[in-house]
Amino acid sequence: MKRSSTSIMILILLVSILLGACTGQKDGNATRGKTPADKGKQIKEGNQPDHSGEKTGWKKDTSPITFTMLIDHSWYPKDTWGKDEISQEITKRTGVNIELGKTTDSSQLQVLLAGDELPELVFTDNLVERFHSPNICYAWDELIEEYAPEFMDLITPLEIVNNTAPDGHFYTIRTHFSGDEDWADPRNLPSPGTANFNIRTDILEGLGNPRLESLEDLVDIYKKVKTKYPDVLIHVKRPNFSSAIAETMGLVPPTNPYSDGNKVYLGISDPGTIDYFRFVNNLVRKGYLDMETTTYELNQLTELANAGKIFAGENIKANNEVFREKGQDYEMQTIENVLTYKGEIRYKMLDIGIGWSSFFITKKCKDPERAIRFAEFLKSPEGDELTQWGVEGVHYTLNEDGLLERPEKYASLQAQEDAGLGLWYFQASRLAEGISVTSRALSDPDQESLVKWLQNVKPYTERNFALFFAVPQAETKAMTMQAKIGDLIEKATPELFNASTDKELDQKFEGLYKACEEEGLKELEKGMTREYIKAKDRYK
Repeated sequence: MKRSSTSIMILILLVSILLGACTGQKDGNATRGKTPADKGKQIKEGNQPDHSGEKTGWKKDTSPITFTMLIDHSWYPKDTWGKDEISQEITKRTGVNIELGKTTDSSQLQVLLAGDELPELVFTDNLVERFHSPNICYAWDELIEEYAPEFMDLITPLEIVNNTAPDGHFYTIRTHFSGDEDWADPRNLPSPGTANFNIRTDILEGLGNPRLESLEDLVDIYKKVKTKYPDVLIHVKRPNFSSAIAETMGLVPPTNPYSDGNKVYLGISDPGTIDYFRFVNNLVRKGYLDMETTTYELNQLTELANAGKIFAGENIKANNEVFREKGQDYEMQTIENVLTYKGEIRYKMLDIGIGWSSFFITKKCKDPERAIRFAEFLKSPEGDELTQWGVEGVHYTLNEDGLLERPEKYASLQAQEDAGLGLWYFQASRLAEGISVTSRALSDPDQESLVKWLQNVKPYTERNFALFFAVPQAETKAMTMQAKIGDLIEKATPELFNASTDKELDQKFEGLYKACEEEGLKELEKGMTREYIKAKDRYK
């Protein structure tokens, strides 16, 4: 998922509302039932509603029909329907064929919207608030009531709260959301992209495997690496704030919101944020972090890692297969344990995501009845499993732990993509995807350390869905303020990293904070607090 600077910070939180008719988070997944990992059958078991035979709304009409659809993700790997096994199977089961279009840039959807040239279906995480409109899209709750009442058995009360617009209707159910029960499933791990440290194990062994339990230990190791291995880049990171170091300190990015339970603040207001800048500045001043590398693109850093020129990287890991092909006997692996900072575990991964991309049925749709039933199929256990896993017995089997085992034909990621596995996720659950990702990682020895890391950090995930609604909406004064503050922080960050003295850093940070206040920081935080309190009330 590729994004621009300011939108990355927001959409990272999604990782992707507004009604109070909910039973709350504790029983938000009650209609789905439990999913014990030691039973390898359905994603959702227990009291999962019967969606077989006549009780399955989407099966009432499977005659051929074609919809036009736009995927508003320029990076999306497919631009055709019906040429891979999974899309063919979806059409076989539902009768639905898709004439697919894909945007080439972030502005294209805006142009189509302005020109009233939308297709029948749209899949996007862009301009979502604009699509929550009866003038542009059909309200799902109205379509469900009229054409697909069985669909409601698949939607939890929490999802309704998450997706209800200010007018009281919901126009979509965002993908990749986990309620509390789904999140508790041990097969459902945080995203593999969760900030982490990767290190060359051979260098660590060459140093005698020194203790590595804290950020302070890591810095001590860097000192030894600089002396004994002068030709390697000691620490590599991208220029953005969202990093393994920051999360280990329990911090969020400076333009992202966090809450003390009552009020909402931007990360720049966290008293600990300056400690992050001090820490990174210390790495720079001691020669452990070359600032030039922070300007490199990710592919450049990966190439350096594959060449064995990096000791440690934040979310940058070598392809160990490249090492083996070169006859080298070393690896780069993820640090598995949660590092402490100042003697305690402060790690915090903030999950405020109510889901990711949205599937909309526009007013251009010639058959909204079939469209909502198509969404019902995709949301059903059958559709969820098909789109994420494939056909059981063909593309996978489930072992006793409820994890996927792929036959040799579909073992590689490329083979899975060619088959369409895990790609047509217009209503995918985070659990189904999580099981797929976890299964793939566990089958790869090079991913074992990453899986253990994700298992170790999962208990330190703070889930706060109400905070999602404190994030300023597009085309608002609050968003403009946040964007200006984000620009200030982005410009100041390299200067803070490069400060020559502690005093200079403190002065620059103080100047940055005052500049943020002048751009309306306090007003912005007050507004976010108001929206947060409103959202909290709806989640009671």
